Amino acid sequence: MLNTLIKAALKRAGYGVYNLAVYKVVPQDSLVVPQGKLLYDPNAEGVYDLKTKTVVSRVQAPHEQSLNLEREHERLRAYVFKNPDKRLSKDRYANALAWLDPGSGLLLDACTPRPRADVRERVEGLGYTYQAIDLNDSNPEVCKEDLTKLSFETGSVARVLSCDTLEHIEDFPAAMREIYRVLQEDGMALIHVPCRWWDRPEGEPIKPGIDQFGHVYYHSARELLRLASDTGFVIARAGLLLDPGAVLMALVKSKPLPI
Repeated sequence: MLNTLIKAALKRAGYGVYNLAVYKVVPQDSLVVPQGKLLYDPNAEGVYDLKTKTVVSRVQAPHEQSLNLEREHERLRAYVFKNPDKRLSKDRYANALAWLDPGSGLLLDACTPRPRADVRERVEGLGYTYQAIDLNDSNPEVCKEDLTKLSFETGSVARVLSCDTLEHIEDFPAAMREIYRVLQEDGMALIHVPCRWWDRPEGEPIKPGIDQFGHVYYHSARELLRLASDTGFVIARAGLLLDPGAVLMALVKSKPLPI
């Protein structure tokens, strides 16, 4: 919604592009941008130069003066591998629930075969009706559902909580679309996904049984954020957790304002 309002204001003022080089909004025709491309292209300008405090081309950025998330992640992984006592104890549910505001309606915990009592208590304490779903329905507290083919009616769910699920689903774009479909207008999805990469344009499928955690896809944070936007979500918040490697997204189903 905020991006839409900004675009509307810029359009009325005769401007339309934010120039990263000068930190100013400038006329659209003052910059040559290929058709269908974004002004900010992470492929070309994905490095933050600490010396100049600007986003610059990877080629332009001095290696020792630039912040590269991929490199920092690998450095951190190597450090905690040698010093396991330094690994941060991160509760994925705690991180996601910290972004959940009070409300009402149905909240789906998608997916978990073993619902946590503290999660249910927190959700219900904020006013929602908690329902865990999973392909495994051996637990009577869990409703059997396929996240790529949910049985819930369109617009019938207030919130979706998904912690470390998409990496287990081959057709994760279908799961993202289903989450979007069942959410009511202005509904929110809080999605936590382990990420192997940050700036890489695409993730990588892996053969079942190879990953020790049963993952079938290694995600890129950039890929997931693009998927969420392409699905129709407004990205309200996004956090990159370098240790452990994961992205946390707060995605809102909201109709864009006409411009």
